[in-house]
Amino acid sequence: MSELPPIYWKTYVAAAIERVFETLTTAAGWDGWFTRGSTCDERELVMRWQDVQRARHRVTLWDGHDGEMRCPIITREPPTRFAFRWTTTDRTTTVDFTLTPRGDGTVVEVTEHGFTDADLAPAGGVMAARFHNLLVNTILAIAQRCNRLKVVLSGGCFQNRYLAERVTGQLFAAGFQPYWHPRVPPNDGGIALGQLWLATSPIRELT
Repeated sequence: MSELPPIYWKTYVAAAIERVFETLTTAAGWDGWFTRGSTCDERELVMRWQDVQRARHRVTLWDGHDGEMRCPIITREPPTRFAFRWTTTDRTTTVDFTLTPRGDGTVVEVTEHGFTDADLAPAGGVMAARFHNLLVNTILAIAQRCNRLKVVLSGGCFQNRYLAERVTGQLFAAGFQPYWHPRVPPNDGGIALGQLWLATSPIRELT
């Protein structure tokens, strides 16, 4: 078996580096965006998802069910680095956060390593996640380059929940205002609705 290249993700958070580090290294910080009921000390982060159905909490690992994951902390270097190990399938991997101040905000780089080629068959989602995370990073980079506060997301690719949630989340975190389809499908279903509206509306002369 050979180890696969690490999963890599980079983004900009419009918050001071100390605040970002606190979010990553405290139970309250994790509960604010990913878990519900976690605890954290100097040696271990225990991620918990408690009563998530009633609370309608967004859970990615257990698809809406309560759970717990014990994550030994291996690196804590305030305020620039935090790393831990977790086991999401049958494989224990290392998640490493590196923080760099930039202006009034923070650049966050995340790597996860420990996967081997043996994981490709049972965990093909790893490769799919890489592809979708690349799209997320690309959209965010374009928004930052264009320097436009309002970002409109449309098109069939946003039928993908993984992509849509991560794009909107990263845009919000970077200080943008994303707009997406809350009712009308972003794919051909939306086009069909527009065609129906046109077909049932009085014909207007184009000038």
